[in-house]
Amino acid sequence: MDRRTRLIVYYLVIVVSVLSGFVVLYNYGMATWEGRPQPLYRSVGVVVQTVTTVGYGGDAPWTSPQMNYLVSLMALSGLVLIFAALPVLVVQVLPKSPTGPVG
Repeated sequence: MDRRTRLIVYYLVIVVSVLSGFVVLYNYGMATWEGRPQPLYRSVGVVVQTVTTVGYGGDAPWTSPQMNYLVSLMALSGLVLIFAALPVLVVQVLPKSPTGPVG
């Protein structure tokens, strides 16, 4: 496996792990701290919406400080994951300069 493929696999494993952890925490938090239990698929939707910075759907606003912190952490993690994807996915497809670095 070459370096680029290995980086992509590592990145995808990290993304899936982070999202899975947030889904479990969010589902637990909605049942425990907000008193609004919901199915797991709904938690998946809210986590994906938050991490991708699309929006929140029908769960907002949250009343407990724990859920507000969790949602803020999810949004910040989404930004970090998006910026981490740049060198892993985007920079790899840019053409290399045939003459080397300019300088």
